[in-house]
Amino acid sequence: MTGVPNIQRVLRPRQTRHAHKAPEQIQGSKTINATRAKNAFGEIMESVRKSVPVFIEKHGKAEAVVLNVSHYRTLVRQTRTPDEVHLDGLREDFETLYLSMQDDKSRKAVDSLLSASAENLNKTAAERARRRGWASRENPRRSWHQWRRQECHRG
Repeated sequence: MTGVPNIQRVLRPRQTRHAHKAPEQIQGSKTINATRAKNAFGEIMESVRKSVPVFIEKHGKAEAVVLNVSHYRTLVRQTRTPDEVHLDGLREDFETLYLSMQDDKSRKAVDSLLSASAENLNKTAAERARRRGWASRENPRRSWHQWRRQECHRG
């Protein structure tokens, strides 16, 4: 046998992955890996209810954050222009008004309106127009636009 030179193998230590830097976390937040998050969703929800944001990591890197709704809305408002914030307020007002119109009294009024005959609708419209001064017995066909034009020329 020919002598094989004794080669001393230099074993390098197994290279480990460099862990990603932890996300800039909010003080008092939690971090949980994705698998555990999937299996412990109730725990995440409980933390969020207590206003503790939960970072969900995959392979050591933050992939998502679970926040409670009020924190989310605050963050969204901070990135919006004053006009967008104003629109948000109007949208909330509309939603409140819309919900208030969902009671039985409102439903009955809409149902009655939709089931009214054309004759009844015309009669009611004419009565209201007379009360508001849009039409008179002398000129029952005067339109709202004609009434408005006359009112503008008076003043």
